[in-house]
Amino acid sequence: MNRCVKCFLLGSALWAWAAARTAQTGQTGDADLAAGLRLLEAGRTARAEGPLHEAREYFVKFTQQNPGSAMYW
Repeated sequence: MNRCVKCFLLGSALWAWAAARTAQTGQTGDADLAAGLRLLEAGRTARAEGPLHEAREYFVKFTQQNPGSAMYW
């Protein structure tokens, strides 16, 4: 699989997870997660590699900064 497809699949999985979490809790989560999801949505709708890569890097950064928090995994 090429890089763009991998980023798209990762983004789709994160978006679905966040949507399910929002539906369960009735809230959008914290501002950091919302900003990452906006990047992800922009990349998903544009289907361009650049925004998807930015979203991936955004979430990678937060998983590294918060290894104990399942919010960013």
